Amino acid sequence: MFIKESAIAGLVPYILLSFLLAFCSATVNYIMPFVFGAITLTLIFEAVGLVAGWGLVVSGVLELLILLFAIYGSSALLIKGLAQRYVLKGFGNPLFNVLLLGTTNASSSQSLGQEKKKNTKYAEPMALGFFCDTVSPFIFAFYAFNYFPSVSVAAIWITINSAAQLLSSYYAYMRQDCYHATKFGLHCVFWLVKAWEEHVLSVTSSRVEAGEVRHAMVGNWFFVSAALVFCIASLNKDTLELIHNSFFVLVTISTISQIPIERYYIFFGVTCSLFTLLSYYGTFARLINTIAEKSLIPVGPQPVSTESLQKYFSYLKRSKMDEPEDRGAQLPDALFYLSNGVAALSAIHSSQPSQVFSDLTVPWVLIPGAIIQAYVSRLQVQGGQRFGSVVPSFYVAIWATWTWFRFA
Repeated sequence: MFIKESAIAGLVPYILLSFLLAFCSATVNYIMPFVFGAITLTLIFEAVGLVAGWGLVVSGVLELLILLFAIYGSSALLIKGLAQRYVLKGFGNPLFNVLLLGTTNASSSQSLGQEKKKNTKYAEPMALGFFCDTVSPFIFAFYAFNYFPSVSVAAIWITINSAAQLLSSYYAYMRQDCYHATKFGLHCVFWLVKAWEEHVLSVTSSRVEAGEVRHAMVGNWFFVSAALVFCIASLNKDTLELIHNSFFVLVTISTISQIPIERYYIFFGVTCSLFTLLSYYGTFARLINTIAEKSLIPVGPQPVSTESLQKYFSYLKRSKMDEPEDRGAQLPDALFYLSNGVAALSAIHSSQPSQVFSDLTVPWVLIPGAIIQAYVSRLQVQGGQRFGSVVPSFYVAIWATWTWFRFA
């Protein structure tokens, strides 16, 4: 099972991200940096504890420290609610206020000829989406470079992380943000499918045997085409968004099943490493810029204005200035078609497929076709449409039945 190696591979990205959160939390109050600092040290010594027992003792002491901070914070907020002012110190004033910092980089990320109204009803999920895009490829990089040959434990790490990414997709939907709702949903599907495909490979066959039957699998080509669509769709976003989508294209290309097995995992590991570094920077940039409500961390200019992009695609109708407030039922449509596309293309098989081939295609159909379609159906219900969830639910039944016959 290689539990220790898989655990270390999962802990390291969370250590890096908790350090990032400890730094960013200094813009909130005096308590949170110490809390996240203690969490960072706890994760470090949890990793040390996998190879040396004394690390678990230290992490236990740090967990007690986190508990004390939590009790103090709860007491401070409770007293503040009763007294209508901060009696206990540590809250109310941050270590440094990013709102007072300069706007040197503000001009670099301004939109070309458009001014968008800020949506303050729901929190921005972009940092969480980049956060999740840091953890999953980091774990895959360890696996691809053969740090641990079995992905069974790592698949649980990636599944939990993908659930958080699906949550970021949901919050983007609540903000009426079709682009990020679909992007984070697609990334969630990709990481889940790859994790459980590798899990099936680990328990049913070897890499060499799987390499022989993978040549007949074509589902990943849909991920490549979908990633290219997001590159085009992000031309009117900032440069960081465009580069992030371009690197995701490289990640999807590296997992094409027709690549020889001796080069497959090396290519996959390199692209995952690069994608991890970019996602880590994206997490920091999105988080700081969201807190500051200005562009303090460079994200680059907008490559193409929205008007120019619409002009290039003249078949698209120009959006009106006053859009209707309730467009919820239309937002999940893109994810609906993408999920069905992945499932349908992955379901294609030769006339006499081997058992290994049948096992490997199950995650490719079950996850996008049934699990993610159920999520899309839930979004359609949230949109307030009476029959909006019927069609996605129908496809859930179709792809679940297909999977059942594959097992049978």
